[in-house]
Amino acid sequence: MVIGFGPEAYSVIEGGIVNFEVKILSGTLTKDIEVEFFTSDGDAAGNYSVYYSLFYVRMNYPLFYHCLVPGDYSNTVMTLTFTPAMSSLIAAVNTLEDSFLEYPEIFFGNLRLPAGSTANVMLVPDMANATITDNDAAVIGFSGNYSIVEGGSVNIVLEVVSGVLEREVVIRVDTSDGTAQG
Repeated sequence: MVIGFGPEAYSVIEGGIVNFEVKILSGTLTKDIEVEFFTSDGDAAGNYSVYYSLFYVRMNYPLFYHCLVPGDYSNTVMTLTFTPAMSSLIAAVNTLEDSFLEYPEIFFGNLRLPAGSTANVMLVPDMANATITDNDAAVIGFSGNYSIVEGGSVNIVLEVVSGVLEREVVIRVDTSDGTAQG
């Protein structure tokens, strides 16, 4: 019997729900089988560490940032019970709304057999990732009014009018008639 995630990658808009699908991938159930689902997050470098079977695994997702409980998603631990009439179950995880302008963030759904289980079941794949896409916007504006004579210079101050920046933002400034270079 093989039970695992299908698919192994999910995406959600911040504040939405990730529905991790856990499926019977091969074999036929003749009695109920319990599988534990739990979430985990990564560290500041986008790495995650979990125990995978008997080996310690560390992987790097450099294009994503880590999620953290409780700020980005609800820590979820649950027991999924498959009966002979079922082929899949859903483990729902809530993601949390915030007001930060962020890069995509990643967290993980994991499977394991309950302690003391004697079920002859392989959990493959036993990990799936979920990417949270940010839905926030920051408004950046000029601090004051500026004027300059031809050939002069001016220091322009920009400020965050609303929202919170959690990443670098590059701004290009041009004049309305296009004669200045930014």
